[in-house]
Amino acid sequence: MKLNNFIQKNQFLFLVLIVIFIGVLWRVFEINTFKAFSAGEITILSTALTTIHNHFQLAVSNLSQAVFIYFVAIIGQLSHFNPLAFRFIQATIGILSSVIFFLFVKSWFNKQVALISTLFFTTNAFLIILSRAIDPAMLIILLQLLILYVLTIAFREKNIYLFVLGGLLAGLGFYLSPFFVLSGILIMFAGIAVVMKNKKILAIYRYELIALIISVLAAASYYFYRLPLFYSDLFNFFNPGSIATFYLNMGANVLAVFSNTQTRTILNVGTEPLVDPFIAVTFFCGVIYALFHSNKRKYLFLMLWLLAALIVISLANFQGISNLVLLMPALFIFSASILDYVLTNWTRTFPFNRSAKLVMALIFSLFLFLSVYYNYQKFFYGWQENQVIKSSFTKEFHE
Repeated sequence: MKLNNFIQKNQFLFLVLIVIFIGVLWRVFEINTFKAFSAGEITILSTALTTIHNHFQLAVSNLSQAVFIYFVAIIGQLSHFNPLAFRFIQATIGILSSVIFFLFVKSWFNKQVALISTLFFTTNAFLIILSRAIDPAMLIILLQLLILYVLTIAFREKNIYLFVLGGLLAGLGFYLSPFFVLSGILIMFAGIAVVMKNKKILAIYRYELIALIISVLAAASYYFYRLPLFYSDLFNFFNPGSIATFYLNMGANVLAVFSNTQTRTILNVGTEPLVDPFIAVTFFCGVIYALFHSNKRKYLFLMLWLLAALIVISLANFQGISNLVLLMPALFIFSASILDYVLTNWTRTFPFNRSAKLVMALIFSLFLFLSVYYNYQKFFYGWQENQVIKSSFTKEFHE
């Protein structure tokens, strides 16, 4: 009886908890399937072990991945490089990413968009695979979402302490991935453009923006201090070779999300696209809708976010499939936005027609079921039970 009363009074919260529970269950169920490591994971573990043997002194050339290397080294030292420990920590990062993603989307859109997009986020097979493998991608997306959420609340509440926290997190990103460096530059130019267009922002948030800039520079100061020793490596990281290659990378990245990937990798099932066809269709509809409503700040931000992410990953010299994780959050929000728009307008059009509401409820439920079921089959049967994948996770690693 108490549970029924709780559900009736907190229906939306109950739905959110169900979505998060699905994400948790899918990430921890049979988590011990792979009792060894893959070749790529062995490379990361070897770098971490070398760092431990060097008393956690890291080579300057690895400074732009220092956070993840230290992260792996600490887990390895505490767990004696137990595969289950790494699988569990990666799953935890995936779960935290889902929660932060929900909070961020809810702060920008409405609770329906937040719920639908979080369902897509938590059940996407590609993100679940990344939550099982030792790869910095999920940590990158967690930090990105955390920065965006903290700064969103900071601007709304005009809280200088949150600006400082956001700046420190952004500075920390410099030590996690070179993508944060280029993204930071793009955001800086975008910020300057916004301030030049609306100088009231500078007047209102003068001290907060100063605190933000100082905290970013403070957190990234050692990175900038050491930059002359590895700037060539950073330049090569964002050097596709030619403009033609950059555009080819762009096209290949779009195809990888919606059509097929160019190469086979253990982070995917064959050359399958990274999202299911149901989300692919609604995404393109969502983009068209956003273009017609680009005068609204949230849709303009969403389009710029997606475009910036696509440019950054397409400039990379190495086109790894895990880079595409930077596109996923915006993609799910586009898809959820158009679904929310259709549902809202259908309800407004037929406010008293129960049959019309029932038809839409059935269609919408079927759509969500097929999307979730597609990813369920892809992860649990297409990937986890795949003999080729299983044979890739058979390498032992010892201290």
